[in-house]
Amino acid sequence: MQRVFFGLPLLALVLVFGFGSLHHPVQAQTATWNASFFNNPFLADPPSVQTTYSEINFDWGTGRPVTGIPADNFSARFTADIFFTAGNYRFTIIADDAFQLGIDQRSLIYTFDDPTPGATRTVDVQLTEGSHTVQLDYREVTGNAFLKLSWINLSTVPSTGGSWLAQYYNNPNLQGSPVATVNESDPSRNWGLGGPAISGIPADNFSVRWTTTRNLAPGDYFIQVNADDGVRVFVNGIAYINEWRLATGQGYTAGFTLPGGPTTIVVEYFEAGFGAFINFQFTGPTNAPTTPTAPTTATATVTAGTLNVRNAPSSVNTQILTKIRRGETYPIVGKNQAGTWWQVNVNGVLGWVSGAFITPINAGAVPVVGESPLPGTPTQPAANTVSATFNLNLRPSASTEGDRVLVIPRGASMQVVGRTGDNSWYRVNYNGVSGWVSARFVRGVVIFDQIPVQ
Repeated sequence: MQRVFFGLPLLALVLVFGFGSLHHPVQAQTATWNASFFNNPFLADPPSVQTTYSEINFDWGTGRPVTGIPADNFSARFTADIFFTAGNYRFTIIADDAFQLGIDQRSLIYTFDDPTPGATRTVDVQLTEGSHTVQLDYREVTGNAFLKLSWINLSTVPSTGGSWLAQYYNNPNLQGSPVATVNESDPSRNWGLGGPAISGIPADNFSVRWTTTRNLAPGDYFIQVNADDGVRVFVNGIAYINEWRLATGQGYTAGFTLPGGPTTIVVEYFEAGFGAFINFQFTGPTNAPTTPTAPTTATATVTAGTLNVRNAPSSVNTQILTKIRRGETYPIVGKNQAGTWWQVNVNGVLGWVSGAFITPINAGAVPVVGESPLPGTPTQPAANTVSATFNLNLRPSASTEGDRVLVIPRGASMQVVGRTGDNSWYRVNYNGVSGWVSARFVRGVVIFDQIPVQ
């Protein structure tokens, strides 16, 4: 006999959701999930495949989840009885396409009628100590398919002295269990081309979640964050900043009003490749601007061991004015038309450095300087124009499989005309030839809202 707790109206078909009964409680973050897959998008009985999993952390791509189930228009139900210690828990779900989460026959998040593919949704729930039935229902329509569920006991997060609980993962998706959990003073970090000094965490393709709970006064608050690469910021479960994508130091801001009292702030970050940093600021009622504005001071942090500062934006037939070193930061005063070279002020010396060896911060409004570009310098607008940071293969599809079309030389510019759904590959035009390049090996500003998914 199933336990009924909520319904799903869809295409005039009313279906009843029920919990399957499990009888083997387990510790939190460890579970045996009973999974039922249906070859229809309505969870309509009978299930075609039934199996078990130890966690809900799936990325099926455009393929099928299990043999016997189609790649599109399927649904699934996952249920488990999980033992929780008493506390306030935050559940985080990332899904494409739709889902609903319920605990103890109570629906907590429901997106079947309004799916938001790829978005992160969170919900906080107070749980008593003991076994609780968790059910996650999922529906895939078409395209990519993934489903990820995790939770944290907010009651265990430090709330004094401004301390943050930092959880480090050896993958870029906050998947599985953290390799290390430590207390840190704040989320702001600049690792350059290196990585966290934590055993088991690589220099590239890692992620971090910082969590803190503070007793705040009521009033207006303001967030400013710059990151290379992706970042999300949640305040009491609301995602005020959600930029989970490849980036090169772009800045994001958000302003909002809080009622006061215990407030939980979560900052999530991932690093894909090359430079790695995050700069996070959270200001309160006494110093928050009335209208949030993006920062205007642009800086460049060196990621190479030693970097030449030249008298013109080129490494050919130019003079070296001085040298700067890894970790040093200098003001940016200009850029070339392609956005591949940056003019910096090194203690009063104005010179040019290659964008491949710096991390620019707050550089979105930096002006193009110089009366005309050097011979051979591309003249496309900086937005949606990227340059190769290495000799780069141009491929016929968004995959490393198959023959390359040609090799784009390091430093060459190309126009972005398409992208994959996860922004890991760009379709570009290079000297009249169209093809795909890995986003990890280019640098430049890409405005994703202007670039179609292909």
